[in-house]
Amino acid sequence: MKKFLLLTLITFYSCSDIFERIIDNAIPEPETLQISIKNTTQYTFENSQIVIDGYTYYFQDIPPNYFSGSHVFAYAYSDAFIRVKINGNLFIYSPLVNDESTKVTKGTYTFEVSILNYEQGKLAVHRIDD
Repeated sequence: MKKFLLLTLITFYSCSDIFERIIDNAIPEPETLQISIKNTTQYTFENSQIVIDGYTYYFQDIPPNYFSGSHVFAYAYSDAFIRVKINGNLFIYSPLVNDESTKVTKGTYTFEVSILNYEQGKLAVHRIDD
């Protein structure tokens, strides 16, 4: 009986190890860079855009506390130029400089966007590694 129990435990452990490896290999690292926007405000984002090195990527309207769909990018930094309209008013986040040490070319990321100052139309942005 002890041999049977030992054999069962060894088999179970081996199978679970095999399944973990299969799962790890079945979900490979992305070969592209995909970026989405999360609206963390109480307002709907209209005409949302991310601009990187002169290329503008357009996103659909994003309701409060929702994510946009994602776009494929060649690269991105921890900050990005982002503009949205809220109730017809333009809101902007403009980084001072692109930090080359934060440049990414693969993976899935979300820019969480909140309002820094409503009257001045300023946004706050934080990049999250999904």
